[in-house]
Amino acid sequence: MSLSFRGSLANLQNLHGLSGLAPSLTALVNALPAIAKCAAIGLILLNVRSWPLMWHLRVFRPVFALRLRWYLVRLRTVFKSQAAKDKIYQKWFEDLTPMGKNPFETVTSYKSWTTTHYHFLREIPMLHRYEVRERIVGWDNKWVGMLTYYSPPASLRTPADGLQTPATPANPVIAQANESDFDAATAAMNAIAAAQLNTDEPDGATLNCVVISQLCFKHGRITVPPSIVLAASGFSVPAPEGLEPYSHANHPPHFVHAKELMSWASSRKYIDLMRGGWRDVPEGDRWWVDALGGVVEERRKTSVEGLNGDGLANGPMGLLRRGMDGARTV
Repeated sequence: MSLSFRGSLANLQNLHGLSGLAPSLTALVNALPAIAKCAAIGLILLNVRSWPLMWHLRVFRPVFALRLRWYLVRLRTVFKSQAAKDKIYQKWFEDLTPMGKNPFETVTSYKSWTTTHYHFLREIPMLHRYEVRERIVGWDNKWVGMLTYYSPPASLRTPADGLQTPATPANPVIAQANESDFDAATAAMNAIAAAQLNTDEPDGATLNCVVISQLCFKHGRITVPPSIVLAASGFSVPAPEGLEPYSHANHPPHFVHAKELMSWASSRKYIDLMRGGWRDVPEGDRWWVDALGGVVEERRKTSVEGLNGDGLANGPMGLLRRGMDGARTV
């Protein structure tokens, strides 16, 4: 009897102790919806780049930013005379051009985060910053060849980044005539990647991935030769040795002709040129040819070697064409 009584007292004491936890449990249960809500909001924010239309916003963000700058320029000149407006607009457009730069030596960088799996030449750790660099490798009458590099920013590079661990052959592998289309495509792409692995970047950047692409310039549905677009944008051969480098303050000689077409008062002439008017310009008056002559033209010819089917040449764009054509048959 006494043992039973003592057991009952112990049970009552345990129940009394548990009852003290009731307020804490109640508070926890009440807080669960708020915790779940915060976790859900945090998860959504972490995936903000995957929201609908976010890809389009990121792609067109530079266009929107440039358009906003243009509207601000027009707003600042609303009370100025037409002559003053034309002068300001002309200078604004000129400042946007890569005046006097060599198209083969111009690199555009874009910084981003690693979020998608690629076939890298060297690993970029997950969630580490990286840069995307693009440069022109050559062009013909229609196509422009582009190479895109993935590399870590200079501020995040370590001595280990310089280790040579290429995933492609050290020397270009040229496909033989009896190889399959797939082997030819792979060999061509590997040759381009291998060539880039042996190329040093000016700032010592490490090459992690190579993307190879072709593009063309369009005005509406009309294809514009790349040489016209590049020359009209301010690209040119380097200034002769001993002279001041070309810049916005020292225009290349050919830009006088481009400026006449692109001035605010005669932009219609520029449109007509892009829409096929260049065909009517006599060969001796085609200023864009002289603008990209000399060393630029020599390098361009080397780059497009093999592009039009003239043998198994090793020009980057020729290799690119073989690789792309072979990939289509896979």
